[in-house]
Amino acid sequence: MTPFGMMMAWMRLAETSMALGMSSAEVIAQRTGQMMTGSMTPREAERMVSEKSEAMLRSAEAATRAVMRGASPQAVAEAALRPMARKAASNARRLRK
Repeated sequence: MTPFGMMMAWMRLAETSMALGMSSAEVIAQRTGQMMTGSMTPREAERMVSEKSEAMLRSAEAATRAVMRGASPQAVAEAALRPMARKAASNARRLRK
């Protein structure tokens, strides 16, 4: 891999990590507000717990596939973070409504 390619791999990993962190913070704030006001639905409370295991399984699968393809460590880490980042972003969009 060229130095530029390595830099871009790290940049993609940083971008995915940042997106996960920002979306997660938004979801935590939204759900905390719902809990404080008593407006959280039972479905949302169940979703808050169950989605974690599903996202972790998807992340493990994506990381395993990346390792089997011979991807770089950065690409493996990004593959592992991507499903969690997508789920967190989806939750943030849904909770904004």
